[in-house]
Amino acid sequence: MRARVKNGKWVFDDPTDLPEGTEVEIVVRVNPNATYVDPKVREYVHAFITALGATAQSEQDVVDSAMAYAVRAGRKYVIPADVKGVAVDVLRERVIVPAQASVRGVRAEDFIADVLNRTETP
Repeated sequence: MRARVKNGKWVFDDPTDLPEGTEVEIVVRVNPNATYVDPKVREYVHAFITALGATAQSEQDVVDSAMAYAVRAGRKYVIPADVKGVAVDVLRERVIVPAQASVRGVRAEDFIADVLNRTETP
């Protein structure tokens, strides 16, 4: 199904059999050249990714997701709050909680949030 904006409203090219009131999620591709990520924000992401022991690919995925988050918020630049808004969701399945924390019942989400909170924000 394809959609486009016409007169400020989404118009679907193909008729659908969706019941009235059905919510449709629109996926927007982010142009990385049109969304600015300050080097200090990149350093911030690198610092907590390193502290978590996550991969370079995870770092890039956090940056990409933060860019999408910023675009969705109507901005052409990323702020640290965008990074914090996506980090747990992006990293949840990629981070292994240290054994001593795991024994205490610490979840990956809590561990990631703790590292984010301890990392100096630009």
